[in-house]
Amino acid sequence: MPLTLEQINTATEAGAQRLLEPLVENSPGLVGAALARRPYGTAAALEAALLSELYALGPAAQVALFRRHPALAGEEARAGRMTAASTTEQGRLGLDRLEGGELRRLERLNALYLQRHGHPFIVALFRVASLGELFALFERRLAAPLRGERRETLDQIAAVIRSRIDAALGPELSVQDQTNAGHPALEADPETRQET
Repeated sequence: MPLTLEQINTATEAGAQRLLEPLVENSPGLVGAALARRPYGTAAALEAALLSELYALGPAAQVALFRRHPALAGEEARAGRMTAASTTEQGRLGLDRLEGGELRRLERLNALYLQRHGHPFIVALFRVASLGELFALFERRLAAPLRGERRETLDQIAAVIRSRIDAALGPELSVQDQTNAGHPALEADPETRQET
């Protein structure tokens, strides 16, 4: 059953925190700050609250956030310590099943990127069609200027948040629409629905 805006808006602060934490990787502080903007009338309002907090982070807080993300097919993955969302996202490209030369290549890229940029490589994997495309993207971003790559990393996290919101909430509905969903009489007769 999809998450609803009504659930998020009416939950206690602790409950809402638990509902939203899966949308942002290992970032309870960012989620907590975004909760101050409740109630959310639309999924877009929820997205705006989370992304506003993301892009408002200072440089040190940005790097701290980046470092809480798992490496691709890294130690967290091998130990089963990734979030459910990250496990699914990495599994789609088979990163959990890499062997031999492909695994060694990814481990080398992970190490080089961490050494150069100071945090794991972060990419919105739902945008990546194949392992070959991932390796090409990794190589290109490895050589990117530090400042530009930091902005790119923020944008990749923002894309992941948007994707997770879409997956959690389904098609965008207002709170009124979500309240009426499942009530056929209300859905069938527009005169019974409140104007938004």
